Amino acid sequence: MQIHPLRGLLAAALLPLAAAAGCGDSTTTSDTGDSPDVDASPFECGNGVIDPDEQCDDGENNSDTRRNACRTDCRRAHCGDGVTDSGESCDDGNRNDDDACRNDCSPPSCGDGLLDPGEECDDGPRNSDTEPDACRTTCTRAWCGDGVRDADEMCDDGNTTAGDGCSPVCTIEEGCGNGLVEPGEECDDGPRNSDRLPDACRTDCRRAWCGDAVRDSAEECDDGNTTAGDGCDAGCRMEAPPNCGNGTVDGGEECDDGNTSNLDDCLNNCRAATCGDGFERTGVEECDPGIAYAGACTTGCASEGLRTCRADCRFDCAPPAETCNGRDDDCDTAADNGFACPPGAATACVTPCGSTGNGLCTEACTLPPAVECAPPAETCNGRDDDCDTAADNGFPCAAGSTVTCRSACLTPGVGICTAACQIPTGDACAPPGEVCNGTDDDCDTAVDDGFPCVRGTPVSCTTSCGSTGTGVCTPDCDLPAGAGCAPPAETCNGRDDDCDGAADDGFPCAAGSAVACTTACGSAGTARCGDDCSLPAPGACAPPAETCNGRDDDCDTTTDNGFACSPGAPVACTTTCGSAGTGACTAACTIPAGTDCAPPAETCNGRDDDCDTVVDNGFACSAGESRACTSGVCSGTQTCSAATCDWGACDFGPPPDNDSCSSLTVIDISSGGTFLGSTCAATNAFTAGAACGGGAASPDVLYRLELTGAADVTLDTVGSDYDAVLQLRSGPACPGTLLACDDNSAGGTPGQARIFRNLAAGTYFVVVDGAGTSSRGNYNLNVTIAATPPPPNDACTGAIDISAGGVFSGSTTQATDDHAYSCSPSASGGRDVWYTFTLLQREVVYLDTVDGNTWDSVLQLRSGACGSSTALTCADDQCRAYSGGVRSQILRVLDPGTYFVVVDGWNAAAAGNFALRFQHSPCVAATPITGNGRYTGTTTGAGNDSAGACGGSTANDVAYYLGLCAARSVTFSTCDRGTAFDTVLYARAGGCDPAAEVGCNDNSASCTTSTLQSVVTAALPQGLNYVFVDGFFGASGAYALNVSGM
Repeated sequence: MQIHPLRGLLAAALLPLAAAAGCGDSTTTSDTGDSPDVDASPFECGNGVIDPDEQCDDGENNSDTRRNACRTDCRRAHCGDGVTDSGESCDDGNRNDDDACRNDCSPPSCGDGLLDPGEECDDGPRNSDTEPDACRTTCTRAWCGDGVRDADEMCDDGNTTAGDGCSPVCTIEEGCGNGLVEPGEECDDGPRNSDRLPDACRTDCRRAWCGDAVRDSAEECDDGNTTAGDGCDAGCRMEAPPNCGNGTVDGGEECDDGNTSNLDDCLNNCRAATCGDGFERTGVEECDPGIAYAGACTTGCASEGLRTCRADCRFDCAPPAETCNGRDDDCDTAADNGFACPPGAATACVTPCGSTGNGLCTEACTLPPAVECAPPAETCNGRDDDCDTAADNGFPCAAGSTVTCRSACLTPGVGICTAACQIPTGDACAPPGEVCNGTDDDCDTAVDDGFPCVRGTPVSCTTSCGSTGTGVCTPDCDLPAGAGCAPPAETCNGRDDDCDGAADDGFPCAAGSAVACTTACGSAGTARCGDDCSLPAPGACAPPAETCNGRDDDCDTTTDNGFACSPGAPVACTTTCGSAGTGACTAACTIPAGTDCAPPAETCNGRDDDCDTVVDNGFACSAGESRACTSGVCSGTQTCSAATCDWGACDFGPPPDNDSCSSLTVIDISSGGTFLGSTCAATNAFTAGAACGGGAASPDVLYRLELTGAADVTLDTVGSDYDAVLQLRSGPACPGTLLACDDNSAGGTPGQARIFRNLAAGTYFVVVDGAGTSSRGNYNLNVTIAATPPPPNDACTGAIDISAGGVFSGSTTQATDDHAYSCSPSASGGRDVWYTFTLLQREVVYLDTVDGNTWDSVLQLRSGACGSSTALTCADDQCRAYSGGVRSQILRVLDPGTYFVVVDGWNAAAAGNFALRFQHSPCVAATPITGNGRYTGTTTGAGNDSAGACGGSTANDVAYYLGLCAARSVTFSTCDRGTAFDTVLYARAGGCDPAAEVGCNDNSASCTTSTLQSVVTAALPQGLNYVFVDGFFGASGAYALNVSGM
């Protein structure tokens, strides 16, 4: 037991007093109880009772190491006791303020007045971000760019950016207005630069000049320019109008007093005098703002000022700038304003500890230095006011500082000293953290919260076998463990509750454990003990794996599954010769050996199935067996079918390269000659029909023939050793279109084929085939190619007569070029052919080549004898809407005589087949219709030459002819206000013969102008056609014929 020192002193002091009073006299036989018995009950720290002079006493819970505990000297936990308690950031148990924990149990920080590692300075409360040269609140020294102008800086704009007036080293940067005359500047008076004051340095650092709109001392005027003729000349001298001074106000003058004085009401430039014109008007103005005045004057506040002229032309005395002299210089009623203070005046100032003290203003109007500034009395503000290094000394605590206090639940806590420097109380005092002591330390109404349990109370705990038991919370507020925790009675849960080493003892089985059981199919299985510690039912009993025993062990309704077979059951097996036989499963559930396996019947498979040592016995041949075979002159090999064991077709080897269109090679025969080969191994790719070799289902081969021009081509198979057939097919892509087929035209035994054709330039294919269905062998293909001669009418002397008219087919493909046509524009080199006709009378002639072909044809019509004929007309591309727009047409009236028609090509590339249409009609007393439109005329006096099927036999008539490039439905109508009589219309095809009439109308109901007018819509054929305008019952007169649909 520890005796408190103060209590020992108190006991020693009481003993003499007791002796003086007779206390403890040996003659006294009994203790009356009136005197204190110091020895019997001394004050003790640690007895759990807070005695006098003790701050706390938790008995055996007193501790010098536990947070917030009552210390073993019965003092509350406090800063400096070496334990970091609630409200403390650290506690190193010493009074050294220069180490890692301050004496107030806070860590070192900027602003605590101590220079710590990483700090450049620390003046505590005097740290400032606004005072010049002060240590900044980040504990760094004042620097250029911190926004405060320090003693060694000319400027500080808060950055180190160049070009903004203050340089990166806080010196004034070069530039107009900095008070320094720098290169390029004429002057620089800093803030005195002005664009309004006479003779001042201007704000662009140029000297005052004539034309700057300010009248300087050497100028008579300055109107802001140097333009002459506006009253102020380029030298800033007054200008006057031409007649100024004659005493008469002329044009451009404001006045004219006939003199040159500038001191009266009219200036010598004949402008009216005004205040500010730079001249003092006698008797009117004291001064003029346009005149610079020199000389000092006394201001209204008795300072020495500068004489100036006001805007109302009255003198004024401008006060000077304020200076430090204890007087009011600038007449603003305040002495030394703009300075810190007047010299010698009592003023507030900053003390050495940063507080606001009192001192006398210096002669330089600056605040007294800190050493001359008397500190004030200490006040409650959290700072050291009286510079004795202690903040708020004389008060219970320093405002804002962290102090120990008594919490709302009377535990020792910490709080912030109030603004009135009082120890915080109640909720303002933060209670300490909870400790294990059976009391509520943190004032949350809960005892020992944060610990596993409340000391000395009954609690649940974990037994030595892991079950939940009961016990008493330990003095350290820990749950009891081991023998201190009594186990519960055993329950059904799959665990050992009563710590006797057995789970669920006393129950049929341990819940959740694996136990043996009987399955639904009667086998021995396993299952999980029920949650109620009951044995599992058969349905819940998992069966075992299947074994070879002739029974169903795994309850899948199948016996011995997973084995090859079930003992004694019939199974498939492999015989001694390797075939698939049958036998009985062994007792070990294995397939029987070959000697116990009965072989099957023989099948076609190339093997010995029935184990009689003979393969495929009973069949025509053995699968895969081969033998030699022939077909005509061809030899091959036969193979026994693997599917049927019958002999297959004769195989003559791989097909030749030119077997079909899809073959790798199609042999070219364009050069002619004899080509040898064989169709023995070929396939049948082409069939020409029954008329050519009995269907030509025999094997065949393919050749290609390329002709660059027309040619006579002869093909035959003479020399072949089988009945060969030939097919000729046109390209350009294989297999082309069948042109010709032959069998036996070349004679011989066996019969041989021959084909002769005149072929145009292009691609052709020749097929060497065989007659019937299987004719094959070795062949000779003989190819002869000869150039095609020109047509018989290639020249004028062979011209074909077409006088009878009609459509004449021909070709210019093989023709030569012996004619130059007269069309313009023209080309040359076109192939041409000649035709001729003879007219016995004057006739209308129609020619065209509109035949569906699209090569560019030209028609030339000539008259006279062959060799000396004359070109009459040339036609090229008249029918542009048909046959690609490159075919030609001629329609004209010709006199009797012999004529030549040349069918030509536009150029050397223009040639081909054509159909020449030639028509002629003796009805020449007709007018040509050249296209859709309105044609006018009269039948009066025309004569009655024709009649239609619907009328016109007694009236005069007129005829029209037209040529059509193609058959068209053409409408002819006299429904027009220009028609003045009862008309009849009829159309005829090919000529004017009445038998060729294709339409006739009288009085069309569709006419809106008159019901006596006519409309005929006729289907007219290609070529020459006629239409007649006639009258009904002798009627005649003017008409208008409208044509559409051509």
